[in-house]
Amino acid sequence: MTLILFIRIFLATLMICTGLLKIASYKSFKTTVLLLIQRERLGQFGAILIISLEIACGILLFMDKFTVFGNLILVLLNATFIWSVWKASKLNIKVTCNCFGDWIPEELGKSTLFRIIPLLIISITMFLWNDRITMSNLYEIILSILFSISLIGVYAMGKSFKDYYNVESGR
Repeated sequence: MTLILFIRIFLATLMICTGLLKIASYKSFKTTVLLLIQRERLGQFGAILIISLEIACGILLFMDKFTVFGNLILVLLNATFIWSVWKASKLNIKVTCNCFGDWIPEELGKSTLFRIIPLLIISITMFLWNDRITMSNLYEIILSILFSISLIGVYAMGKSFKDYYNVESGR
């Protein structure tokens, strides 16, 4: 397995996980979208569209023939996330990110950009390399998926420890 292939599997797993976690906390995610779009029907449509695109992106990234479409959706979603941060700062409101649903509570802001920008750069560079998943061993693919899920879990745990430290230290 190559690093590029692992990154592709990681991104696919990440997008599917974020979509599923948003479904699990749909009301909260819809509220976030409504705060940014500020129109009831458009906000509900936007929430469903974003969740659908995230899951579709993840599935397409797993399919060798449709990887380009998955990459396009990923770039589009990253641009949307950057717009969300800009919109929240323009409206001068505190908006819960809901990147991982209610599982990892965060606010949209500069810290979100520090995750989105590298993700955008990686997704753009993924157009240059196209390693085939079918060339890999199924065992390696499953391990990569499980490792990706564990990285998301480690991120959540680190965020939890940081939040706990901030509460305990009075920050």
